[in-house]
Amino acid sequence: MTGLDQYRGAFNADHGTSRQLVKGFIVEHFVAVDGVWPLAGLQLRAYGVLEDNESRYNQTGIDVGSNQTIRANFVHHNRQYGISGGPGDNILIEGNEVAWNNTAHYDPNDDAGGSKIVGARAGMSYLTWRKNYVHDNYGQGIWTDGNARHTTYENNRIENNGGAGIDHEVSWDAVIRNNTFKNNNTFERGLGKSCWWGATIAVNNSQNVEIYGNEIEAVGTNAICIVNSQRTEPAMFPQNLANVSVHDNIIKMRGMVSFGMVGNTQPANISFKNNTYYVDNLSALNWAYFSDQINRGQWQAGGQDVTGKFLTW
Repeated sequence: MTGLDQYRGAFNADHGTSRQLVKGFIVEHFVAVDGVWPLAGLQLRAYGVLEDNESRYNQTGIDVGSNQTIRANFVHHNRQYGISGGPGDNILIEGNEVAWNNTAHYDPNDDAGGSKIVGARAGMSYLTWRKNYVHDNYGQGIWTDGNARHTTYENNRIENNGGAGIDHEVSWDAVIRNNTFKNNNTFERGLGKSCWWGATIAVNNSQNVEIYGNEIEAVGTNAICIVNSQRTEPAMFPQNLANVSVHDNIIKMRGMVSFGMVGNTQPANISFKNNTYYVDNLSALNWAYFSDQINRGQWQAGGQDVTGKFLTW
Protein backbone atom coordinates (compact mmCIF):
# COMPACT_ATOMS: atom_id res chain seq x y z
CA MET A 1 0.00 0.00 0.00
CA THR A 2 1.39 3.40 -0.94
CA GLY A 3 0.30 6.88 0.04
CA LEU A 4 2.24 8.40 -2.88
CA ASP A 5 3.41 11.10 -0.43
CA GLN A 6 -0.14 12.51 -0.62
CA TYR A 7 -2.02 10.69 2.16
CA ARG A 8 -1.68 10.48 5.93
CA GLY A 9 -1.90 6.80 6.90
CA ALA A 10 -2.48 3.32 5.51
CA PHE A 11 -4.48 1.88 8.42
CA ASN A 12 -6.44 3.66 11.14
CA ALA A 13 -8.94 1.50 13.00
CA ASP A 14 -12.28 3.13 13.83
CA HIS A 15 -12.73 4.68 17.27
CA GLY A 16 -14.42 2.29 19.67
CA THR A 17 -13.27 -0.85 17.86
CA SER A 18 -10.65 -3.31 19.08
CA ARG A 19 -8.77 -6.58 18.46
CA GLN A 20 -7.66 -5.98 14.89
CA LEU A 21 -4.87 -8.06 13.32
CA VAL A 22 -2.85 -6.52 10.50
CA LYS A 23 -0.34 -8.95 9.05
CA GLY A 24 1.81 -9.26 5.95
CA PHE A 25 1.46 -5.75 4.46
CA ILE A 26 4.02 -3.36 3.04
CA VAL A 27 3.07 0.28 3.65
CA GLU A 28 5.05 3.25 2.38
CA HIS A 29 5.00 6.99 1.59
CA PHE A 30 2.31 8.12 4.06
CA VAL A 31 3.21 11.65 5.18
CA ALA A 32 1.87 14.96 6.50
CA VAL A 33 -0.79 16.54 4.29
CA ASP A 34 -1.64 20.27 4.33
CA GLY A 35 0.23 20.73 7.58
CA VAL A 36 -1.88 18.14 9.40
CA TRP A 37 0.29 15.83 11.46
CA PRO A 38 -0.11 12.36 10.02
CA LEU A 39 -1.20 9.07 11.32
CA ALA A 40 1.64 6.60 11.13
CA GLY A 41 1.84 4.11 8.31
CA LEU A 42 0.32 1.56 10.71
CA GLN A 43 -1.89 2.32 13.72
CA LEU A 44 -4.51 0.25 15.55
CA ARG A 45 -6.84 0.40 18.55
CA ALA A 46 -6.81 -1.54 21.85
CA TYR A 47 -5.84 -5.20 21.78
CA GLY A 48 -4.63 -4.88 18.20
CA VAL A 49 -1.73 -6.87 16.76
CA LEU A 50 0.67 -5.66 14.07
CA GLU A 51 2.67 -8.64 12.88
CA ASP A 52 5.07 -9.35 10.02
CA ASN A 53 4.56 -6.04 8.23
CA GLU A 54 7.06 -3.71 6.57
CA SER A 55 6.59 0.01 7.19
CA ARG A 56 8.96 2.28 5.28
CA TYR A 57 9.34 5.83 3.88
CA ASN A 58 6.47 7.15 6.02
CA GLN A 59 6.57 10.07 8.43
CA THR A 60 6.39 7.50 11.25
CA GLY A 61 6.41 3.78 10.70
CA ILE A 62 4.16 2.51 13.53
CA ASP A 63 2.17 4.32 16.21
CA VAL A 64 1.38 2.35 19.37
CA GLY A 65 -1.26 2.63 22.09
CA SER A 66 -2.71 0.66 24.98
CA ASN A 67 -3.01 -3.12 24.96
CA GLN A 68 -1.20 -3.61 21.67
CA THR A 69 1.36 -6.08 20.37
CA ILE A 70 3.91 -5.02 17.75
CA ARG A 71 5.68 -8.19 16.60
CA ALA A 72 8.13 -9.22 13.87
CA ASN A 73 7.79 -6.07 11.77
CA PHE A 74 10.51 -4.42 9.67
CA VAL A 75 10.30 -0.68 10.36
CA HIS A 76 12.87 1.28 8.41
CA HIS A 77 13.79 4.48 6.58
CA ASN A 78 10.89 6.49 8.01
CA ARG A 79 11.25 10.25 8.01
CA GLN A 80 10.88 10.94 11.74
CA TYR A 81 10.36 7.82 13.86
CA GLY A 82 10.31 4.11 13.35
CA ILE A 83 7.97 3.47 16.29
CA SER A 84 6.30 6.13 18.42
CA GLY A 85 3.23 6.54 20.58
CA GLY A 86 1.80 6.69 24.08
CA PRO A 87 0.49 7.25 26.59
CA GLY A 88 -0.70 3.69 26.89
CA ASP A 89 -0.59 0.59 29.07
CA ASN A 90 0.32 -3.03 28.36
CA ILE A 91 2.37 -2.57 25.20
CA LEU A 92 4.57 -5.38 23.87
CA ILE A 93 7.16 -4.59 21.17
CA GLU A 94 8.83 -7.88 20.29
CA GLY A 95 11.03 -9.31 17.57
CA ASN A 96 11.02 -6.25 15.31
CA GLU A 97 13.81 -4.73 13.26
CA VAL A 98 13.85 -0.95 13.68
CA ALA A 99 16.49 0.61 11.47
CA TRP A 100 17.65 3.70 9.53
CA ASN A 101 14.84 5.91 10.80
CA ASN A 102 14.77 9.73 10.97
CA THR A 103 15.91 10.04 7.37
CA ALA A 104 14.84 13.70 7.40
CA HIS A 105 17.43 14.32 10.13
CA TYR A 106 15.08 16.16 12.45
CA ASP A 107 16.74 17.19 15.71
CA PRO A 108 17.03 13.87 17.60
CA ASN A 109 17.22 15.66 20.95
CA ASP A 110 13.76 17.06 20.34
CA ASP A 111 11.43 14.56 18.70
CA ALA A 112 12.91 12.08 16.25
CA GLY A 113 14.90 8.87 16.05
CA GLY A 114 14.45 5.12 16.09
CA SER A 115 11.61 5.22 18.62
CA LYS A 116 9.95 7.24 21.38
CA ILE A 117 7.12 6.09 23.65
CA VAL A 118 5.82 8.74 26.04
CA GLY A 119 3.86 8.51 29.26
CA ALA A 120 3.20 12.25 29.66
CA ARG A 121 0.79 13.44 32.36
CA ALA A 122 -1.56 10.51 31.84
CA GLY A 123 1.23 8.04 32.58
CA MET A 124 2.01 4.65 31.10
CA SER A 125 2.47 1.19 32.64
CA TYR A 126 3.90 -2.11 31.46
CA LEU A 127 5.82 -1.35 28.29
CA THR A 128 8.08 -4.19 27.14
CA TRP A 129 10.79 -4.12 24.47
CA ARG A 130 11.95 -7.71 23.87
CA LYS A 131 14.22 -9.38 21.30
CA ASN A 132 14.28 -6.47 18.88
CA TYR A 133 17.14 -5.51 16.56
CA VAL A 134 17.41 -1.71 16.73
CA HIS A 135 20.18 -0.23 14.63
CA ASP A 136 21.49 2.64 12.53
CA ASN A 137 18.85 5.16 13.55
CA TYR A 138 19.56 8.89 13.43
CA GLY A 139 18.86 9.48 17.10
CA GLN A 140 18.02 7.28 20.09
CA GLY A 141 17.44 3.61 19.49
CA ILE A 142 14.85 2.95 22.21
CA TRP A 143 13.54 5.99 24.10
CA THR A 144 10.95 6.04 26.90
CA ASP A 145 10.14 9.52 28.09
CA GLY A 146 8.01 10.79 30.93
CA ASN A 147 5.98 9.10 33.67
CA ALA A 148 6.37 5.53 32.42
CA ARG A 149 6.12 2.73 34.99
CA HIS A 150 7.16 -0.91 34.90
CA THR A 151 9.16 -0.77 31.68
CA THR A 152 11.21 -3.80 30.64
CA TYR A 153 13.96 -3.81 28.04
CA GLU A 154 15.31 -7.33 27.58
CA ASN A 155 17.26 -9.43 25.09
CA ASN A 156 17.48 -6.67 22.49
CA ARG A 157 20.38 -6.16 20.09
CA ILE A 158 21.08 -2.44 19.77
CA GLU A 159 23.79 -1.11 17.47
CA ASN A 160 25.05 1.91 15.52
CA ASN A 161 22.48 4.44 16.71
CA GLY A 162 23.41 8.12 16.72
CA GLY A 163 21.96 8.62 20.20
CA ALA A 164 21.58 6.36 23.22
CA GLY A 165 20.87 2.71 22.66
CA ILE A 166 18.33 2.87 25.50
CA ASP A 167 17.21 6.16 27.05
CA HIS A 168 14.96 5.90 30.11
CA GLU A 169 14.02 9.49 30.90
CA VAL A 170 12.00 11.03 33.77
CA SER A 171 10.26 7.73 34.40
CA TRP A 172 9.71 5.14 37.07
CA ASP A 173 10.34 1.44 37.65
CA ALA A 174 12.36 -0.21 34.89
CA VAL A 175 14.50 -3.27 34.25
CA ILE A 176 17.20 -3.13 31.58
CA ARG A 177 18.63 -6.66 31.25
CA ASN A 178 20.42 -9.06 28.96
CA ASN A 179 20.76 -6.68 26.03
CA THR A 180 23.80 -6.37 23.75
CA PHE A 181 25.05 -2.97 22.63
CA LYS A 182 27.69 -1.95 20.14
CA ASN A 183 28.66 1.41 18.67
CA ASN A 184 25.82 3.57 19.97
CA ASN A 185 25.79 7.29 20.87
CA THR A 186 27.89 7.85 17.77
CA PHE A 187 27.05 11.58 17.58
CA GLU A 188 29.45 11.99 20.52
CA ARG A 189 32.09 9.49 19.38
CA GLY A 190 35.65 10.60 19.99
CA LEU A 191 34.66 13.91 21.58
CA GLY A 192 35.49 12.89 25.15
CA LYS A 193 32.31 14.38 26.57
CA SER A 194 31.11 13.69 30.09
CA CYS A 195 28.14 11.63 31.21
CA TRP A 196 25.99 14.77 30.99
CA TRP A 197 26.05 14.28 27.21
CA GLY A 198 24.56 10.81 27.16
CA ALA A 199 25.66 7.21 26.82
CA THR A 200 24.82 3.81 25.39
CA ILE A 201 22.43 3.32 28.32
CA ALA A 202 21.19 6.68 29.60
CA VAL A 203 18.99 7.12 32.66
CA ASN A 204 17.84 10.63 33.54
CA ASN A 205 15.91 11.62 36.68
CA SER A 206 14.32 8.19 36.95
CA GLN A 207 13.66 6.00 39.97
CA ASN A 208 13.64 2.28 40.79
CA VAL A 209 15.78 1.11 37.87
CA GLU A 210 17.80 -2.11 37.72
CA ILE A 211 20.42 -2.58 34.99
CA TYR A 212 22.06 -6.00 34.77
CA GLY A 213 23.27 -8.76 32.47
CA ASN A 214 24.00 -6.40 29.59
CA GLU A 215 27.07 -6.48 27.35
CA ILE A 216 28.21 -3.08 26.10
CA GLU A 217 30.98 -2.20 23.70
CA ALA A 218 31.70 1.53 23.90
CA VAL A 219 34.58 2.68 21.71
CA GLY A 220 34.95 6.45 21.90
CA THR A 221 31.44 6.81 23.38
CA ASN A 222 30.11 6.59 26.93
CA ALA A 223 28.84 3.27 28.26
CA ILE A 224 26.29 3.68 31.09
CA CYS A 225 25.52 7.12 32.48
CA ILE A 226 22.85 7.96 35.02
CA VAL A 227 22.04 11.62 35.57
CA ASN A 228 20.44 13.56 38.41
CA SER A 229 19.50 16.92 36.90
CA GLN A 230 17.33 19.92 37.70
CA ARG A 231 14.09 19.76 35.72
CA THR A 232 10.69 21.42 35.90
CA GLU A 233 8.18 18.59 35.42
CA PRO A 234 5.13 18.50 37.75
CA ALA A 235 4.77 16.10 40.66
CA MET A 236 3.56 13.04 38.73
CA PHE A 237 7.04 12.81 37.20
CA PRO A 238 10.15 11.80 39.20
CA GLN A 239 11.77 14.89 40.65
CA ASN A 240 15.21 13.33 40.96
CA LEU A 241 17.27 10.23 40.45
CA ALA A 242 16.89 7.48 43.08
CA ASN A 243 17.14 3.73 43.65
CA VAL A 244 19.26 2.71 40.66
CA SER A 245 21.24 -0.54 40.75
CA VAL A 246 23.81 -1.30 38.03
CA HIS A 247 25.28 -4.77 38.47
CA ASP A 248 26.72 -7.81 36.72
CA ASN A 249 27.21 -6.15 33.34
CA ILE A 250 30.13 -6.61 30.94
CA ILE A 251 31.49 -3.23 29.88
CA LYS A 252 34.11 -2.83 27.15
CA MET A 253 35.46 0.73 26.95
CA ARG A 254 38.15 2.16 24.74
CA GLY A 255 39.28 5.78 24.42
CA MET A 256 38.02 8.85 26.28
CA VAL A 257 34.77 7.41 27.57
CA SER A 258 32.79 7.58 30.80
CA PHE A 259 30.77 5.25 33.00
CA GLY A 260 28.91 6.21 36.16
CA MET A 261 26.78 9.00 37.61
CA VAL A 262 26.68 12.76 37.40
CA GLY A 263 24.31 15.13 39.15
CA ASN A 264 23.56 18.50 40.63
CA THR A 265 22.82 16.99 44.04
CA GLN A 266 23.41 13.66 45.78
CA PRO A 267 20.80 11.11 44.67
CA ALA A 268 19.51 8.39 46.99
CA ASN A 269 20.54 4.74 46.81
CA ILE A 270 22.71 4.54 43.70
CA SER A 271 24.95 1.47 43.44
CA PHE A 272 27.36 -0.17 41.01
CA LYS A 273 28.26 -3.74 41.92
CA ASN A 274 30.04 -6.73 40.42
CA ASN A 275 30.45 -5.30 36.93
CA THR A 276 33.27 -6.50 34.67
CA TYR A 277 35.23 -3.81 32.83
CA TYR A 278 37.56 -4.19 29.86
CA VAL A 279 39.55 -1.01 29.24
CA ASP A 280 42.57 -0.05 27.16
CA ASN A 281 44.26 1.67 30.10
CA LEU A 282 43.63 0.56 33.70
CA SER A 283 44.79 3.94 35.05
CA ALA A 284 42.55 6.02 32.79
CA LEU A 285 39.81 8.32 34.09
CA ASN A 286 36.93 6.25 32.73
CA TRP A 287 34.62 6.54 35.74
CA ALA A 288 32.45 9.40 36.95
CA TYR A 289 30.78 10.30 40.21
CA PHE A 290 29.07 13.67 40.11
CA SER A 291 31.01 15.81 37.63
CA ASP A 292 34.49 14.41 38.38
CA GLN A 293 36.29 11.96 36.12
CA ILE A 294 38.00 9.41 38.36
CA ASN A 295 40.19 6.36 38.00
CA ARG A 296 39.53 2.78 39.02
CA GLY A 297 41.08 3.20 42.47
CA GLN A 298 38.97 6.25 43.28
CA TRP A 299 35.86 4.50 41.98
CA GLN A 300 36.37 1.52 44.27
CA ALA A 301 37.45 3.68 47.20
CA GLY A 302 34.07 5.37 46.93
CA GLY A 303 32.38 2.00 47.44
CA GLN A 304 31.55 1.19 43.84
CA ASP A 305 32.34 -2.21 42.26
CA VAL A 306 34.34 -3.42 45.22
CA THR A 307 33.80 -6.94 43.84
CA GLY A 308 34.08 -5.82 40.22
CA LYS A 309 36.67 -7.01 37.71
CA PHE A 310 38.98 -4.66 35.79
CA LEU A 311 40.82 -6.05 32.76
CA THR A 312 42.55 -4.81 29.63
CA TRP A 313 41.52 -5.54 26.04
